[in-house]
Formats: sequence, structure tokens, C-alpha cells
Amino acid sequence: MSHHRDHKLDAMAALPLFAGCARHELVALGREAEMSWASPGDHLVTEGVRVHHWTVLAHGTASAVRDGHPTGLLGAGDRWGGRS
Repeated sequence: MSHHRDHKLDAMAALPLFAGCARHELVALGREAEMSWASPGDHLVTEGVRVHHWTVLAHGTASAVRDGHPTGLLGAGDRWGGRS
């Protein structure tokens, strides 16, 4: 297994969403999962746009904005997807 995959599985295992998963389940999920990084101020998703994936915030925070107004703060373990 590559170093990148080990890092991805370790990051997934640290999230409450995946806490109950066995290693072989994380490996199966990890085959489909992609990791990406964002910088402060990056736009992550647009409200109302259909996406075909789920996003789980592993580290840091992200602002939730609806109709141009802040509605909350997302943190590690928060997730969104489908129709955001």
C-alpha cells in the first residue's frame, strides 16, 4: 500500500464518521475516496448545484453561506453532498 493511501486511510479513520469502520472497510472506501486541499477563502461548493459525491471536512473550518449570508461554521467531521 502506498504512503499516500496510508495517509488517506489514517485521515479517514480519525473522523467520527468512519470511527466504527474496520480497516478492510476503510480500504474499500479509500479506493473510491479522493483527498483534496483548500486554502482559506477557496470556494468549495455552490448552493443548489447537484454533485455526485460527498465531501467530509477533515481539518480546519469552512463557512456555510446561503443566499450570500453566513449561516454557520463547519468543522472537522462535518459533511455535505448530493444537493448542496
